[in-house]
Amino acid sequence: MECFVIFVMAWCWCYATESKPQNVGSNLNQEERMNPKIIEKANYWINNACGFEEEMIVLEKGMKEHNHCFSLSWCIKSEESLTWNQRTAWVGAGRLLISKDGETAEFEGSAPGVDWVHHFENKLQNLEDYWNLEIPFSKINISNLKSILNRSTPELLKMVNSDGKIILTEFKAWNDNYTELEGIATDLNNAGINCELEIKTRKTAANNGNCCTTLSKN
Repeated sequence: MECFVIFVMAWCWCYATESKPQNVGSNLNQEERMNPKIIEKANYWINNACGFEEEMIVLEKGMKEHNHCFSLSWCIKSEESLTWNQRTAWVGAGRLLISKDGETAEFEGSAPGVDWVHHFENKLQNLEDYWNLEIPFSKINISNLKSILNRSTPELLKMVNSDGKIILTEFKAWNDNYTELEGIATDLNNAGINCELEIKTRKTAANNGNCCTTLSKN
């Protein structure tokens, strides 16, 4: 019996140590197959959908993987061997973003402080950001709520959901850093009605599809 147990333990150890490298190798092979496919599709897109006069090339070096896409640097093909500072600069476009299936691509914009990867991945998932203001309702505060929200009592009561809250929402564009809901939230909090303004994500019926940033040489 002891011999049998030792044999089973030894077999399990050998199986585990031999199978792990095979799995790792399989993952590496899959990644190696994936990158050339993405590079090929990215090169096709940048040279056929963007109206460049020169032939462009995406750079595999520095390629980054995100949740639903890859980001790649790019340049004029004839300038590939030059340093970054020696290459032609372009106004209005950053890295190339391409979905993991290689079917959708666009350039990052040049506006600072924007999470371009986040917005691109939202498009891929048919999502959009929005402002969400959650206001707790209480009859004690009904006078302040009517005044700040500019609603009559019947209108205000219709706005209260089953959780006893009033929810105000507003679409948030990629370059939208302010909403009128901020002013409402400030007035409510100053009146002692604690509320919270957040940026959330929801499904959207809009689908912008592929797009290509208008480029100009700098």
